[in-house]
Amino acid sequence: MLYVSWRYPVNWGGMNIVQAILHVSREAVKDRGLGYLHMVTGTDRIIVKPSTFRAHFEVHRGKEFLLHFALPTRFWPNGGLDRLAHYDLLDLFDVRTERGKKYRNLALHIQDRLGFKRTMPKDFPPLFGGSMSWSLTRELIEYVLRADDDNPAFLKRFAHTHCPDEIAMQTLIMNSPF
Repeated sequence: MLYVSWRYPVNWGGMNIVQAILHVSREAVKDRGLGYLHMVTGTDRIIVKPSTFRAHFEVHRGKEFLLHFALPTRFWPNGGLDRLAHYDLLDLFDVRTERGKKYRNLALHIQDRLGFKRTMPKDFPPLFGGSMSWSLTRELIEYVLRADDDNPAFLKRFAHTHCPDEIAMQTLIMNSPF
């Protein structure tokens, strides 16, 4: 088991979390022995013994574990598509502070008052959402990294959206050969 850590400026709900995940993934795949990459957030805890955890992935070797659902979905308010409709400046404003929450809400309010709505490019693949916690094979992680290298505009479209970590990876993966 390999642990990779990196200090990265991340505000809740911003695109920098996706950039941090990609950075950590690039570092992790340098270890040729890596079979799976497990992404958990700071609030998640693995509650089984390490031996039980490892045994699960031995039994299910080669399988991907990613919560996903098509958007729009009944699981998120307004189907989740509203997350993509505004420029949400969560990388600029820390909404865990009153000031950050106030500025972020003001920016969203101004966009609403102006009737501003972002749209997806016509050729954009179907959208998916889900949890940012997952366990993915090395092969899938390498695919994601190549896709980011080959088409950086894809993930850039998720910049300034609400919680892109719960949409970008799922959309990329669910539209992949995997």
